[in-house]
Amino acid sequence: VNAVIATIPVGKRPSGIAVGGGFVWVANGKGKSVSRIDPKTNAVMVTIEVDGEPATVTARGSDVWISCQLRGKEEILG
Repeated sequence: VNAVIATIPVGKRPSGIAVGGGFVWVANGKGKSVSRIDPKTNAVMVTIEVDGEPATVTARGSDVWISCQLRGKEEILG
């Protein structure tokens, strides 16, 4: 269809997106956070603060991995 069906505000400078555990996860690079979105309602359910600037987010099943820039570490959410 190539049409925008929803616009969902998240944190500062979104830098990665993944789907897992029934949610959409967005890494907010400058916001130092990750947003968990319910795709059924298109609403941010929670914003989770992380240590560093998240660059990428990867999900497999209900596990979610975030890699943070400048810190060289990963955090596991979910």
